[in-house]
Amino acid sequence: SRVVEAHVIDRTRERVEDFDLYGQEVIVEFIARLRGMVAYEGGAGYCGVKAAVHSLMMSLRLELFDQPVRVCEIDPGRVKTDFSLNRFNGDEERANKVYEGKRNLTAEDIAEAVRWVASLPAHVNVDTMSIMPVDQAER
Repeated sequence: SRVVEAHVIDRTRERVEDFDLYGQEVIVEFIARLRGMVAYEGGAGYCGVKAAVHSLMMSLRLELFDQPVRVCEIDPGRVKTDFSLNRFNGDEERANKVYEGKRNLTAEDIAEAVRWVASLPAHVNVDTMSIMPVDQAER
């Protein structure tokens, strides 16, 4: 099967139209984010886009239900990446405080979830998967 990771909403329709060119099962995995469901101060743009990804995923599932396409949304919680460094405009001290003293997920943890979803039999669709570190209770 072919795995298509959709990060940008405006490219998704273009990719969906290409699916039938491959003549095989297709898996569309969206990396959304728990923040698409719960907003935070200063995150209007980011949270809004993640909420839109969720809506896009639900719409695609409705539109493609009769096709050999599996649509999955993976919603990670706190993952230690350069996201906070970008969010805080390069302020390393402020960015590091987000993750300090916590058991954070890694990009590899999320990649493993993507791999697992893709490895399932063709008739199995993981609708949504929320992944959080054990010490994260809030979304």
